[in-house]
Amino acid sequence: HTKAWEKYWKKGVQYYKEWQDKTGDDVVLPCDFESNFDIRYNKLSQPSGTMRDLLTEEGFSTEREYYATNALCPKDAPIADFTNTVSGTAGVFLANANDRGGDAAGGVEPVPCHFSTVAWWLWRKALLSAHPEWAQAEEKAEGEEKTEGEENTEGEEKTEGEEKTEDKETNQDTSKADYSGIKAFFRRNIDNDETSEILDEVFQGQPKGKVLKWTPDDPSEDNAFWPLLGSPNGNGVQHFATDNKVALKGKGIVMIKATISKDRYQMWMLFEQ
Repeated sequence: HTKAWEKYWKKGVQYYKEWQDKTGDDVVLPCDFESNFDIRYNKLSQPSGTMRDLLTEEGFSTEREYYATNALCPKDAPIADFTNTVSGTAGVFLANANDRGGDAAGGVEPVPCHFSTVAWWLWRKALLSAHPEWAQAEEKAEGEEKTEGEENTEGEEKTEGEEKTEDKETNQDTSKADYSGIKAFFRRNIDNDETSEILDEVFQGQPKGKVLKWTPDDPSEDNAFWPLLGSPNGNGVQHFATDNKVALKGKGIVMIKATISKDRYQMWMLFEQ
């Protein structure tokens, strides 16, 4: 196998096992989007022509229900650019171009917000934009949150029964939001050298337009699922699934597929349905 394959297959196994073993609450990573990001997120569009063909072949919607998003960070002097197209209703995330910036030679660190964190924020925003009632329920729940033992407006502490009623009402509100509808996560026009090296190996001798696929059923080093999952274009999607396992209702990546379109690699991860 290639050097990149050898480098990343064990990482893929490791990340997948971390997802399997994950218990407890979802990870909340600090990333102040509203303050630090210049965000453009208000244009509903169709995927590009090339992607429309691929999405149609894969059985996904190509209607004008995708939010074209662009997030730059930091606001005052951007070095990071996250450009994606997301549809909460179709269950599809198109990762177009994502760069945390930074210049090791120049001593400039990349922005602290990782792709998986930005992707989750954009995924939530797409769903809340498509379902305003969910956003209203979340706002209501946040407004009703009270610290334990907090006094009511009459200056009397809530009784145990009152606490349960308020908690129950809050749970009913927040349960309306369902973030588990992710179906496919595409990494478009892959230009990372190491991911491309892995794909070069598996596509050697394959006819143009061929779609290859891999599942985690085979635990061996020879299964391309593992190096692709561990690669720079795969691990962010796996972290997306692991960090938000509760919100995704335990759904994980069950297949990786890839093809060559207009001389560029397209790779996508399918989630359990």
